Order: sequence, then structure tokens, then C-alpha cells
Amino acid sequence: MSELQLYKKSDNTTFDRKSLNKHEKDGRNLCKNNETYRNIEKVMENQYFKSLFNKYFKSVHELQTIIMFFTLYKQIENKTCNSINGYQKISILDKIMKDSRSRQYICSKVVGNTKLLI
Repeated sequence: MSELQLYKKSDNTTFDRKSLNKHEKDGRNLCKNNETYRNIEKVMENQYFKSLFNKYFKSVHELQTIIMFFTLYKQIENKTCNSINGYQKISILDKIMKDSRSRQYICSKVVGNTKLLI
């Protein structure tokens, strides 16, 4: 018997082949018609993102930290009009985060839930 056990808490939720086929059809339709679901499916199926997700999305603190880094990276990208490569952006991000005053400012903006300004 071919079953996939997806989630087990207090129940024994399992999905047989027929059920999985229906979920695939429904999921394809949802992704075709719903941009949010389409984006979630594409990102969560990406191995690099899965690795990042598994490593940094375990707690609210880790989530805030990675969002801070993403936001800072994006701000660097915006300020440089995409004229520098990823390694250069990471180096600038590192310099900002190694400076105590800059890091405190960036952290306070993230914790205060306000937009980061460079």
C-alpha cells in the first residue's frame, strides 16, 4: 500500500495515491490562478531557500535577523541601482553590520518594525 504520511500530531492523516492526484490537480489550479500560492510553491521547492528556511526560520529572533539581512541587502541593491554584484553587496552589508553604530541603528529599525534607511 502506497501512502504518504504528511503530518502526524494526534491524528493519523495520510494521503493515498487518488487523494494525492486530486491535491496535485487542485494545487496546479490554485498556483495558476493565485500569485501568492504560485510564489510560495516556487520558493519552497527551491533547495537553496529550503536550506535557508530550515536554518533561519526556527524562531522569531532568527526570523527577524534574516529579514534584517534581506532588507539591508535590498536597500544596498536599491542605493547602487543594481550596478554592483552580489559579492560586493555582501561585503558592504558586512561592513555595515560590523560597525557598532550602524548595526545598532539597523537592529533598532527592525525591532521597531520600521523601514530600514541607509
